Amino acid sequence: MKKYIILISLLTNAIYANELYYYNNGKKVYIENNSTKSRFFSLKNNNDSILETKIIFKLKPIFEIEEINQRYGINAKKNNNNIYVATTKSEEDAINLSKDLFEEGYVDFAQPNIKRRLKKF
Repeated sequence: MKKYIILISLLTNAIYANELYYYNNGKKVYIENNSTKSRFFSLKNNNDSILETKIIFKLKPIFEIEEINQRYGINAKKNNNNIYVATTKSEEDAINLSKDLFEEGYVDFAQPNIKRRLKKF
């Protein structure tokens, strides 16, 4: 019986480990890849979007950007007032870095740079 519970637990964790999301105002925003081209995503309850490899975040004043750059292997540049922009290797990395920075408490906000696709009329 224990073997089955452990197996179910492992399978559940594996399924949810692949979810892509970031935080907006403290709430999770789930992202789905809806194209064979990795840059086209859908935000839940929203139009299609183009996701870039950049993230925008506001570092909490108690942390230094050098610590973040070293820990995550990025080269974030200050825009203004503790707002930083960093470029990642892939769109998925941008989502995961945004999520990690927020969940680990380094930032007030962090999100991938997203452009909305215009619909033809």
